[in-house]
Amino acid sequence: MAAEALYEVLTFSRENLCAALANKHVAAEILLKEPKTTYVGDYLKAVGAESIVVEHQYIDGDYLDDYSQYYAKCFQDYSRKCKRLHFFSAALSRQEFDDAVKGSLDHAQCNRIRDAYLGFVVARPLPNAVIGRTALKTYPPDSGRRHYTATRRYQVSLFGLDLQVNSLAFQEQDNVLAACATVALWCSFHKTADLFGTPIPTPAQITNSANEFVRNSRPLPSHGLNIQQICNAIRAIGLDPEVVSVNASLPLVSLIYGHLRLGLPVILVADIEGVGHHAIALNGYSINPASVMSCEVDPKSQSIPMTGLRINEFYGHDDQIGPFSRVVIKPSATIGKKVYPVVFEGSWKDGTTGKLLAIYPEMVIIPVYHKVRVTFVDVQAWLNRLHALLSLFLKGATNVVWDVRLTTVNEFKKALRDSRPTDTVRQKLLFTGLPKYMWQATLSAGGVELLECLVDATDIMQSAPFVVLHWHNSDLKVAARDALSEPSLHDALWKVLTPRFAELLKSKVN
Repeated sequence: MAAEALYEVLTFSRENLCAALANKHVAAEILLKEPKTTYVGDYLKAVGAESIVVEHQYIDGDYLDDYSQYYAKCFQDYSRKCKRLHFFSAALSRQEFDDAVKGSLDHAQCNRIRDAYLGFVVARPLPNAVIGRTALKTYPPDSGRRHYTATRRYQVSLFGLDLQVNSLAFQEQDNVLAACATVALWCSFHKTADLFGTPIPTPAQITNSANEFVRNSRPLPSHGLNIQQICNAIRAIGLDPEVVSVNASLPLVSLIYGHLRLGLPVILVADIEGVGHHAIALNGYSINPASVMSCEVDPKSQSIPMTGLRINEFYGHDDQIGPFSRVVIKPSATIGKKVYPVVFEGSWKDGTTGKLLAIYPEMVIIPVYHKVRVTFVDVQAWLNRLHALLSLFLKGATNVVWDVRLTTVNEFKKALRDSRPTDTVRQKLLFTGLPKYMWQATLSAGGVELLECLVDATDIMQSAPFVVLHWHNSDLKVAARDALSEPSLHDALWKVLTPRFAELLKSKVN
């Protein structure tokens, strides 16, 4: 086959993008009007795309599985091969790319091409949902406020040219084999494979495993998954589904952040105003130095101050919008009898007025390793008790906040080692045996750390599993020690803290 038929090099533009995505079932003119291709085009422009290399005759494993399960059996003739579009932030000529593949460029010229790589989009040969497996470079950090934690490195071979991009795989919803929940799971499984070594099933495999035990209708074509089916699909890859229903007193933003800090995707199940239920795979967040909300729960409820107060938006793979789409956080709202701790606003619009639609969170589902038994909600309950004691000595302190995140012993010790600790307690922690999975809860005021707690996530909630309490502020430690040792406060504190936790704290401050 002639080289011209194997690939082509184009200058990046929305028109050229849609022409490259088009196939015999859908024309470029139609794709130019599609919201999802518009989003991808705008996204690529924002990250600096200058060139497109279109790889023809590409075999994509995910699409091939879908093809064998469904499209190969259709009367209509669907191709088994896709195209793969590669994007670069540098202007490339066909000759320059040709020389790169042939090895005719010097080291600096090859590095220029590799450094300019922005990722790829697989173009499926379908009449709709043409955007297949996609991995694109994230937006820049913007002075450190953007954090895309649930991403991984993808190695790409383009005619033998080794490229790589840090991203999280995305694809457009295919209503035949994958509904929104299936795509959200598929995106999340790409990261859990990186975290826990679990498999990455194809969308068709996810749909089949989801319907293995609960089948109210035929699995294919797929018309959506219910919560039980989502949980089935998570269990099928060897993980446990952590399902948390949203209520007025749940610090939802901090809960999502606590898992994203480890890089663990969170599946948000929400009710979109006037549209219905939808699932989004959240994979990043934006954090501000100062608080952006005064409260992250219903004002009538109470919650200890946590990092969620500083987060103004999440990023997520929304199969109806595009990769890394923005999900803005809005204050609590009451709709009918339902009170939401926060409400979200993304890119969903009313088709008539163009008004942005509210996204009402109903629950979150986190695919976690089975040894993570103590949940964020469990830790929050213990911190509520601890904060009740410590708040007695924090009168007048500003910006008091708890940072609560799931971590691993390796991640914790790496961060500890990188900080080059000088105090003996933190140095000793480097040599101390700790659980594989922990909740790390750090109390600070005015940006200064006061107390660091490590909670054994592999223990049981009832045991108050605080394995380490490291006091950064000696005055706070002395005040807590004196209060716990004061006979006149014994009954009141033991009632607030519970006897088990009070005795544990007493031993830790001594």
